[in-house]
Amino acid sequence: MKEGILFDRYEIIKEIGHGAFSKVYLVRDKHLDKLMALKMVNDLPDENTELETLKALSNDAFPVLYDYRQDEGHCYLFMEYVDGMTLREYLDKNGKAEVKKTIGWIKKIAQILRFLHKQKPPVIYRDLKPENIMIRPDGSIKLIDFGGILRRSRSLDESKGNYATRGYGAPELFRTKKPEPSSDIFSLGAVMHEMLTGVNPNKPPVARKKIRDIDRSLPEGLEIIVEKCLKKDPQERYQSMDDLIKDIENYRKLKTGAGVWFALKLTLLSGLYIALLISILYPLVNGINKEDIPFPYLYAPGVLLILSLVMRSILFGNGRKNEIKEIKKDIFLTEKRYMGLLGAVLFMLGALSSLIMVRSGETGVLNSLVFARPGKAGALAGAPEKDMWVSLCDADERNVLVKKGGVMKITDKVRLEIQKEDVPPGTVSIQVIATGDDGTRYVSKNFDVEKTP
Repeated sequence: MKEGILFDRYEIIKEIGHGAFSKVYLVRDKHLDKLMALKMVNDLPDENTELETLKALSNDAFPVLYDYRQDEGHCYLFMEYVDGMTLREYLDKNGKAEVKKTIGWIKKIAQILRFLHKQKPPVIYRDLKPENIMIRPDGSIKLIDFGGILRRSRSLDESKGNYATRGYGAPELFRTKKPEPSSDIFSLGAVMHEMLTGVNPNKPPVARKKIRDIDRSLPEGLEIIVEKCLKKDPQERYQSMDDLIKDIENYRKLKTGAGVWFALKLTLLSGLYIALLISILYPLVNGINKEDIPFPYLYAPGVLLILSLVMRSILFGNGRKNEIKEIKKDIFLTEKRYMGLLGAVLFMLGALSSLIMVRSGETGVLNSLVFARPGKAGALAGAPEKDMWVSLCDADERNVLVKKGGVMKITDKVRLEIQKEDVPPGTVSIQVIATGDDGTRYVSKNFDVEKTP
C-alpha cells in the first residue's frame, strides 16, 4: 500500500510490520490528529475472530481497537499504536536478556496468557514469539498481534489456519490438532529459552539444547521450568498458567537429582586437584635431594595430573563443541572453563614451586645473610649492591626451601651453595653475616672467588 488517505480519514505514513496474512502500517487519524496502527488483513473465512476478541477483551496488555473497516478483499483494524521495541529487537541488540529481566517479563506474559485462557470459552493466542511481544519504555508488556487467536467454541473446534511459527509453535499445531492452553505454554517456554540463551530456534543449529548445556551459570530451577514447558507431549507440560507462574516465583527452590550428582562430581574432581597440589608442595617443604630432580619428584604429580584430566573428561565430557560462539564470548566461568582454569593455576603453581625449590633463594635468606658482592674485601659498604642467589642444603644433601620468617631446625651441619652460572665475572668477595635474636652479629671471613671458564 502506498502513502495516501484511507476512507478520507487515515493518512498512511509507513509500513511497520507484516506477517503471512497481514501487513501493519503506521497511520495518522486526521480527525483526532492521533497516531494509530493499521492492520490490513486478507479476507479470510475467520477474519472476524480477532475483531470480536479485541472487542470482548479489556486489558492493558492488549492494544485498544478504535475502528474497523472492510472493502473488497480486505478488512482494516485501526488500533492503538504501541510505543517501544519488540522483544525481537531487544534480543537482536543485546543477544539475550538478564535472568532478572527474563523472569519479570516471562511472568508478565504468563499473566496475560492466563487472562486469555480464563475467558469463556478460553482464548488461545497460538502465535507467541518475540516479534509479537512489545516492551514499552516503562517496562510493561503488550501483545500486539492477535491474528492467531482462536476461540474454543463449537463452531471453531478445529483451526482453520495454522498461525503458529516454527520454533515457537507447539508440535501438535503442525499436526492439525486442536489448540489448547498447553500450546501457549510451549510457546512461552520457547521464548524463555531464547531470552536466557540468545539462541534463535529458527537458526542453525536448530536442535534445542537445555539452557544449562549452553550456559552452566543459569539457575537449575529455570532449566526445569523451560524443559517442562517444552515437552512434546502436551500432558507432560504445565496444565495451567497458574502452575507455571507459581514455579517461576519459586524457581530457586526447584532442584533435581542432577544438581546433587553435579556437586558430587565436582567434589571428587576437587579432591584430585588438592591431592595434586599437595604432591607438589609437600616434598618442597620437607626438602628434596638434588638427585631426585626432576624425577622421581615429579612421578606423583604427573600421575595425579593425568588422572585428574581423565576423570574430568569422564565426569564432565569433552566440552561443548557445538556451543554458540556468541554465547561463549559472554560467559567466562562456565563449569568447563572453571575446571580448566583451576587446572592451569595448579600447574603454574607447581612449576613455580619447582623453580623456587631448585634455586632456593627466597627473600628470607637475603634478609638474614649477606652473601656476595662484586669488588674486594672490605669494600662492601661503598660498592653497588646486587643480591646473589644462594642454595641451602642440609646434612643429607637435600635442598632446603627457606621461607621468610620461618625457622629451620639445625641438627647437623648446613652448607651454602652458589651456582657457578650465578657468579658474576671478575673477582667476587664473599662474606656471611648472621644476626642472632639478641642482636649479636656473627661475621665470617672474606673469601675472594673468581669464576673460571
